[in-house]
Amino acid sequence: MPKTKARLMAEHFVTGDAEIRGDWLMSADAAGFRRTPREDDESVLRAIDEVREEADRQQEFNDRLEEIDIEGITDWTELANRLIPLKAQIALGRVTATAAQARALEEIMLRGLGRVTEQHRDPEPPGLVVLPMLGSQETLQVCPNCLQRLEEKSGSESNNGRRRA
Repeated sequence: MPKTKARLMAEHFVTGDAEIRGDWLMSADAAGFRRTPREDDESVLRAIDEVREEADRQQEFNDRLEEIDIEGITDWTELANRLIPLKAQIALGRVTATAAQARALEEIMLRGLGRVTEQHRDPEPPGLVVLPMLGSQETLQVCPNCLQRLEEKSGSESNNGRRRA
């Protein structure tokens, strides 16, 4: 949904750069108004109230996060346990988080509480792959199905299933 000029003006007025913040005329100009709205314009005043509420809730998130002592934590479980009260406050609507903040909290919870999906799992370190072999020494071949799955997984070149001496 595109932002209205009233909303843009409110954002400049409440949270804009230091030289614009709180200045009605400069905020209106920055929002692209040709004529500055009157100072009793209801749409702008309503937008200013909304932006102030959002800014207050965002500050609440930042304050709550600062209260949690997370410095030096290297364990996902401990970090997740310390962030549970903050996540509960977000779920109850008492604290507002941006989508990125909520996603970061969710990732920490998934990892810390052992519910990491395959997509979020750390990559496995490279190692030795043992494949079933078919035939005798002169005609020794790797199982074609196993080789194909390995090549698809690693993107390596095929050697036609034959072992080179």
